[in-house]
Amino acid sequence: MEDLAKMYTACFNMTRWSDLKRQLVWSMMIFSFDHFHRVSELSTFCPDLSEVTEAEDYDSFGFPKYLYIVYKWWKGRGVEAANRGVQKGQEFVLHRNPYDNRFCAVNQLRATMGMLHSADPEFLDRPGPLFPQLDRDGSVRVAVSRGVPNGGLKSDKGPSW
Repeated sequence: MEDLAKMYTACFNMTRWSDLKRQLVWSMMIFSFDHFHRVSELSTFCPDLSEVTEAEDYDSFGFPKYLYIVYKWWKGRGVEAANRGVQKGQEFVLHRNPYDNRFCAVNQLRATMGMLHSADPEFLDRPGPLFPQLDRDGSVRVAVSRGVPNGGLKSDKGPSW
């Protein structure tokens, strides 16, 4: 836990980053730790915003106890299904850490979504990757680059080959 606390402090003390970038990077890191991702897996198989749903199970404060995340193309599992005309992916459950909010992937992801929505009110209504690319000034990139909404991390639309 001490090392994770040091990583948190280092991330949020990055003076050249905007508040949104700090939150986005920390959220991605905690999300990756929770799912045991390599960095390339999160960027290659980044789920769509539309594939994140809250559980119907809430705590006494009104926070969801977990989120469902669907990766449509997780490590090629969607290829066979797509060839058959069925869009089936791999569902993951992102559990909440009720002990320390700094290290809770669910709360950090929800905080990131709130900040992205504040920076760009249409962000949550647009299809695109869960973790978008930010411009140098810290704003959300909304350009379309090579068919990837937000011009950011590759969306979960399928393999690039």
